[in-house]
Amino acid sequence: MSDTIEERMKKDQMGRSVIKYWRVRYAEKTEEPEGEEEPVEEAAASSKGDEAARIAQEIYERLQAEAAADDAKLMAEQEAAYAAAAAAEQAVSDEEAAWRERTGASAVYGQNAFDNEEEAAQVAAILSEKKDAFADMLQNMQEGES
Repeated sequence: MSDTIEERMKKDQMGRSVIKYWRVRYAEKTEEPEGEEEPVEEAAASSKGDEAARIAQEIYERLQAEAAADDAKLMAEQEAAYAAAAAAEQAVSDEEAAWRERTGASAVYGQNAFDNEEEAAQVAAILSEKKDAFADMLQNMQEGES
């Protein structure tokens, strides 16, 4: 195996060489006589080759049929999953569907129950803080106007 330096040196050397006419040898084409019949051994070998090609073609066609069946099965599973998702989407009320469309929300977010009461109490406290802060802000604005 040669490295890049050796390859570069070889190319450089070939670029500097001159081909001498006395070193060139022309190979003459020999024409084969036409009309010769194949020997019996070659005919038997070609019939074996034809049989092997036929068997290989049958195997290839069988594999293609199996691949097509697998693809059809996969497509059927995908269509069933799409149909189930569409049926689940149809079960949504119009109001909720409009809200999802408007906000880009999914149906699952925030729907899971809390694991324990402490988490539920924390969420309620956070939400009530926001609500209380908003109510205080509104009250201050109304007092300022009056």
